[in-house]
Amino acid sequence: MGDDCLLAWNIMILDGDGHDIYLQNGTYNENISNIFIGTHVWICANSTILKGALISDNSVVGAGTIVSKKFEHRNVLIAGKNKIVKENVNWKD
Repeated sequence: MGDDCLLAWNIMILDGDGHDIYLQNGTYNENISNIFIGTHVWICANSTILKGALISDNSVVGAGTIVSKKFEHRNVLIAGKNKIVKENVNWKD
């Protein structure tokens, strides 16, 4: 996690599933994966950041959002489930 981040209440940041999940063919899903949160990122209330997520600098994660993939573009508003809803944004504390 970078500097100057703002974290609202009731967020979850989970870098793993908590247990292995085995598939019928005998393989299993990777249990853990790093999370990267850039500098000056605002994560709004009731959001969930899941394993493997990447949120780039100067971005905002909207309230109630689920992030489970990589967002390499800076200055974006991520909302809903893994969607960039606006680009070229920033926030001021």
